[in-house]
Amino acid sequence: MTKESKVVRSFLNVLKSSNKTIDHNTAQKRIDRVCNYLSELTDKELKKLVSDKHWNRYPFYLCYPGRASNRSYGQILGTVVHELCQYNSRARKVLIESAEGIFLSYTIDYTSGKDRLKASRKALKSKDSRARLRAAKVLPVSRLKNLVSDSNASVRNVVIKRIGIDNCAESLVDDKCSWIRTRAISAADSLSDEDVRGRIDKLKDVKDTASWYRSWEMLALIQKLSDEELLYFLDLGDRWSRISEHIKKRLEYANIEIKPEAKV
Repeated sequence: MTKESKVVRSFLNVLKSSNKTIDHNTAQKRIDRVCNYLSELTDKELKKLVSDKHWNRYPFYLCYPGRASNRSYGQILGTVVHELCQYNSRARKVLIESAEGIFLSYTIDYTSGKDRLKASRKALKSKDSRARLRAAKVLPVSRLKNLVSDSNASVRNVVIKRIGIDNCAESLVDDKCSWIRTRAISAADSLSDEDVRGRIDKLKDVKDTASWYRSWEMLALIQKLSDEELLYFLDLGDRWSRISEHIKKRLEYANIEIKPEAKV
């Protein structure tokens, strides 16, 4: 958690005081008070506030007892950004050009057209994965190349869905996410026979053979082998039933007879 700067502390105090002084039944007055505070800031002051790194990974929502902390204002910030984007063109411009973290995420949510695209382009370099995730859903596919290797699996999944796994598989065969890696292996055409066999040997040595993802990754590799090569991996059927079925059907359709002592 980053240390709160002076401008952030002042704003959090406004949020805290409005929460104490405004009755629960007049929530809109609380929103208006916060929006008025932000509207009275100069462009420079507002930019300094919304661009502070404190807002990176600031939670959208906290459950009890966290709701009493300085990181419990995610929901009201969403409503505040919505109000500013809808009714305050000056503040909207500052948010689009300078917002970070939760402010940037909400800005993308509550703008449209060129404004949303501009904020999304800024989000490509954001340290907050939530902003990058929104950018991945909004920007043209041609702008998403670098996000294929994003550190966040959710971002990578959105990019893959939009680009198509067949268009980026080669760069994802070693992805740290098992599901993404499995899909990439299935779609990749560059894996050599030696590479495939090496990957199979490594998976065979992994202890969590019951892993659902692990078995699908092994199946993706087995599918890369020729019919004849399957004969050298008959023992895999003892550990993964879906692989046993795959090998049996492949050999059956290839009219390759298995010796009686061989076990699939």
